Amino acid sequence: MTFRPMPLLTILALLGMGVLAALGTWQWNRYQEKLHAEVDVSEHVGAGRLDAVEVDGTDLQFVYSTYDGHPVWRVFKLVEGCVLLTEETCMSPAPMFVNLGLIRGNQPDPTLIDAVPDSASGDVFRYIVPSRRSMLSAEDQPEAGLWYTADPEAMAEAVGASTGNVRLVEPEMIREFALAGGDIIHRDIPNPFYSLANLDDLPPQRHLGYAMTWYGLLLAMIGVYIALHVAQGRLRFS
Repeated sequence: MTFRPMPLLTILALLGMGVLAALGTWQWNRYQEKLHAEVDVSEHVGAGRLDAVEVDGTDLQFVYSTYDGHPVWRVFKLVEGCVLLTEETCMSPAPMFVNLGLIRGNQPDPTLIDAVPDSASGDVFRYIVPSRRSMLSAEDQPEAGLWYTADPEAMAEAVGASTGNVRLVEPEMIREFALAGGDIIHRDIPNPFYSLANLDDLPPQRHLGYAMTWYGLLLAMIGVYIALHVAQGRLRFS
């Protein structure tokens, strides 16, 4: 077989293939994440009261997300306890990160961080499914407590806590913080991260369809690339 690639076409084709592969992988990861979420909600996840104590000496951890078209940082604090569906006492406390509030902005503002409550508030909490890293996710900064993927095991390792059975917990209601005219303003809102359906009601099958579309375009581009080289006599199989 002989192959003499067209330089400019090859560069453009590789760039296009990379973009299509990244988009397909992103949609595939969202499909898998939502399937996992559906299983968790049906089998494990229930809403109840939080029975927990704070873990001293651990820093707040900030997870980047988007809400209402704006970037926000979810402020998580490490505690040990349980989310109880009944009035019983937590008999087997486990490490978990509970969301204390949402901070608007591209970076966590120290002024707003000071306004975040020291402990979780609210009557109803729920374990949630961790997010999964995709090819488009930014790199986490564990040393600064900044995360672009909500991975409780990685967060626990960063603060020197046990990574066994560590969970994420979201309250049904959450406090959102922002700056307006130099003043800190806050409001209590239904937590968009309490339930996956509240944030993104696109069914998993749609993400699978989008993934297959991007991968299909990738295969088509590869086919066109090969066909052009064969037509130009630059690719021979004999």
